[in-house]
Amino acid sequence: MYAYKGKTLRLNLSKKTARVEKVHENLLRRYLGCRGLGAKIYYDEVKPDVNPLEPENKVVLVTGPLTSTPTFGSSKFHLVTKSPLTGIYLCSNAGGYFGAELKFAGYDGIIIEGKASNPIYVSIKDDHVEFNDAKHIWGAGTWGTQKAVKEETGDGKTRVMCIGPAGERLVRFACVMSEDRSFGRGGAGAVLGSKNLKAIAVRGSGKWK
Repeated sequence: MYAYKGKTLRLNLSKKTARVEKVHENLLRRYLGCRGLGAKIYYDEVKPDVNPLEPENKVVLVTGPLTSTPTFGSSKFHLVTKSPLTGIYLCSNAGGYFGAELKFAGYDGIIIEGKASNPIYVSIKDDHVEFNDAKHIWGAGTWGTQKAVKEETGDGKTRVMCIGPAGERLVRFACVMSEDRSFGRGGAGAVLGSKNLKAIAVRGSGKWK
């Protein structure tokens, strides 16, 4: 499976733990691409009666086999969760550099579960994961948040996805932003807000083979 890394990163915000999990080859072959793999993880892990804004809901970030390659139009990656706007499955995609950087860090995706007890942001640098206090940027807009997180992580090439005040206030159509790209529709920003997750920063040292 040349195009895949074969592993995902599971973040439990309640416990502030990060665990690397193997993605089996047969799963990648059967559910091709980020949309297919994301839907499979959602189906297996999010129960039908889960409230979208409760800790039991999960957010799944998934890259595809061509993410991080020179292939035209391959920068897209997907966010999958239960929508607070519709109460059902939500799959949204965004372009930009975050998905490629996640691949460079060594992961095909991230599974986010639980709820932090206070506002945090997560910093991922290859196999090193930190859960950082975000009280000082809670209330900031998305551009200010991305700038602050990049400065704090000490690398201008760090890629950041985050929410703004709408997500924090659980507005049911709030977006998640990465640079000027958005996971729109369905209120994914409110889901991150309900988990007290302000942002995720990622920096990878890997390159496309």
